[in-house]
Amino acid sequence: MLESLADQEIQVVKGHVEEVLLEAAQRPLADALIIGRSPQQGLLGRKRDLTYRLIRDSPVPVLSV
Repeated sequence: MLESLADQEIQVVKGHVEEVLLEAAQRPLADALIIGRSPQQGLLGRKRDLTYRLIRDSPVPVLSV
């Protein structure tokens, strides 16, 4: 049974962005990591170094929107 988004736990944490996101992705109930993309174009397109590292190191699928 799917839970509504309103029933989900929200946490505010402090720390290095990459470390905090990867720690959250390792929690037992994490099904995916959803990240945003920059609209700016560059050498790597819209994927930045942090985005690449999150995709590479995440234990769950990463959705980039």
